Amino acid sequence: MNKIKKISSILLIASVTLPLAAIADSYPRNLNTPIHSINDIYNILERLVNVLFAIVMIAAAWFILLAAYNYLSSGGDEDKIKSAHTQLMYAIVAISVGFLAKGIIYVVKNFLGA
Repeated sequence: MNKIKKISSILLIASVTLPLAAIADSYPRNLNTPIHSINDIYNILERLVNVLFAIVMIAAAWFILLAAYNYLSSGGDEDKIKSAHTQLMYAIVAISVGFLAKGIIYVVKNFLGA
């Protein structure tokens, strides 16, 4: 008897919600989106990359300063020098990734013909 109640509940819910879904699908949609052309996609991508580029460059500058401080305060300790070298490598990787992200904008722009 419990199975019959579950099945009837599912059928009742489906019979109520499926017509509502069909009505919602036929309702006219609001087409006031901020994206109307490829140039709009390019502009959104460019703004996003500019913000990320600024964040990455700030992080890279922070890592360079931190690596310099650790190197100068190491006092000849090999572990601290190695840590400073690793932090400097992370900063170089962050700068490289930032410039690659800036370059991807122009590759996408040329690919899409924007």
